[in-house]
Amino acid sequence: MLAHPDLALDLPFRVLISQLPDGQVDVSYHAAEELQRFYYLPAC
Repeated sequence: MLAHPDLALDLPFRVLISQLPDGQVDVSYHAAEELQRFYYLPAC
């Protein structure tokens, strides 16, 4: 976090869960790989 403080804007991970009109459940989130690219984080 000290090296990339902007990452704190997306932590803890946020998840959106919604029910579609046909009854199915949709789960939306930003994958860790997306955050890694967005914040230019090095690979672990």
